[in-house]
Amino acid sequence: MADADSVASMLERTLGLQVSQTEEYGQGELRIVFLHVGETAIELIQPLSPNSEAARYLTEHGPGIQHIALEVDELDSAMDRARLSGAQLQDGHPRQGAGGTRIAFLDPESFGGFMVELCEVLNDC
Repeated sequence: MADADSVASMLERTLGLQVSQTEEYGQGELRIVFLHVGETAIELIQPLSPNSEAARYLTEHGPGIQHIALEVDELDSAMDRARLSGAQLQDGHPRQGAGGTRIAFLDPESFGGFMVELCEVLNDC
């Protein structure tokens, strides 16, 4: 399992990106490192527990891009729109995300296996 700090360091050295924030998420579940590229953020996740959802995903699918997060103005409305458009939601209700956000994931089966996260920023990251 890759160390998020070593990957972030490589991105800093080779592409000139800078770490903007690091945090532990959940109760010992993940270490998250954010690197910003303009208005876009790269979020590196490192499972801290072999029983976490992220660790299970990596065991099944291997390392790489897990999902794309899209910022929305109002998460509840975006979830309603997704439902009305025929997309299945992986999360039935919004939940607290990293970096001062509320998040919800759309079911990858609705997008041919591609996972999408809807993200409402609650404060400036």
